[in-house]
Amino acid sequence: MKVASAILVLAAGLCFNVACSKEKEIETSPQAAIGSFTLGYYDVLTNEINYLGHDTVIRVREHGVMYPMTIDNLNNRIFNTDSLAYGSDVSSVTCNIMAKGTVVYEYMDEPGTGYLYSATSPIDFSRPMEFTVVSSDGSYLRRYEFELNVHQVFPDSLRWRHTGAPALASPQLAVMADTLYLLGTDGTGNASVATCLSGTGLWTDTSPADGLTGQPKSVMTLDGTLFANCGESIFSSTDGHIWIKIRDGVKVLYTPTRELQNTAFQIWMLGTDGKLYHSTDMQTWTQSQELPALFPDSAASAVYSTLRTNHDLQRTVISGPVQKDGHTLLWNRLSNDTVWTEISVPEKGEYNLPVTDNLKIIEYDGSLFAIGSGFNGFYQSNDNGITWYFCKRHSYDWSTYNRFMQMPDGLKGVRQPFACVTDNNGGIWIVTSDGQSWYGSIIRLHKTNS
Repeated sequence: MKVASAILVLAAGLCFNVACSKEKEIETSPQAAIGSFTLGYYDVLTNEINYLGHDTVIRVREHGVMYPMTIDNLNNRIFNTDSLAYGSDVSSVTCNIMAKGTVVYEYMDEPGTGYLYSATSPIDFSRPMEFTVVSSDGSYLRRYEFELNVHQVFPDSLRWRHTGAPALASPQLAVMADTLYLLGTDGTGNASVATCLSGTGLWTDTSPADGLTGQPKSVMTLDGTLFANCGESIFSSTDGHIWIKIRDGVKVLYTPTRELQNTAFQIWMLGTDGKLYHSTDMQTWTQSQELPALFPDSAASAVYSTLRTNHDLQRTVISGPVQKDGHTLLWNRLSNDTVWTEISVPEKGEYNLPVTDNLKIIEYDGSLFAIGSGFNGFYQSNDNGITWYFCKRHSYDWSTYNRFMQMPDGLKGVRQPFACVTDNNGGIWIVTSDGQSWYGSIIRLHKTNS
């Protein structure tokens, strides 16, 4: 019902009360307030790709009860803290309002015209609006600012930003606090370093990494200190520019692809004597076992994580350029285990991690993700590396993987050596040896402004 203003609604209500008072006295009240507000059903539009490979749009029906509205009667505001899904069509939606008094709404782009609320009449929530409640005795009127928040981007989609980076051979990446450190060798073969403030994508020019000798193999951060494996030695640094050798006889340092601040983690390395060692401070190393057959003994990728079910236990998953029966071989060890265990793979080969050059595994958004040279896409594992699913843009049936984890077009097909880490702001960094820097983040995880 359209009326000239909220006052007309009040006048109509008073006339009605007078007309009926002869038959039955109507009890009135000076109270005017909205007690509850619930959206009805609406459609969520999702862009999809059909079986012919053509773009299409799917409408998914949702109910507003999944997104509670907050009613602030102190400041006269109604809003939702949990935004509706991206693509929600709220241009014609009913709602259920429980209030003391008569409810009228008004569109801000149509001033002076009020509409009488009805639970069966749809409202265009895509337009700025406010609600007004008039007490039944006509003595009080309360106006509510109304805000219906809808995600402007799909919260699970991975958005990428591209910038330039110094071109360094054998690039290695580490994150310490809010700074990224890029380590590699310049055109003369000397170790060099460049830095970038996380979230900016702006890299400094390279400068010599004094004290580093040998080919950089990996770099990591533990408890506020950088550690690099160059040649057959481990070096430490507090700023990435001045390095000190702390150990020789190292063939492989199995470095994580994120910053570690918990010194309870056992960091693993392979000595030139063919034995595996672990340490919690990178200074004192304890021999563990002889190198198992098929265990990665060259460039490898490691994930160090704490068990969700027991925070006193840590899990390490290691992969490398080792294959078995046509798939990449991975190894697993808990902090209370005595030996490393080869991860058993499912019989169906489609769920195994394929062999990929320059394989990197990261822990991100509660899952493991694997990428390799060529950047054809992400492989995702939700069971600590046992089964892997390729993150296809379209799935013909229900799937556990995030289909919105997609590579940027500018990286697809690139086969340059690269480094990959995750930062503390919910982002993924990929830097290639030819000077490409890509920063990707899932919208709901990102903690800094784009």
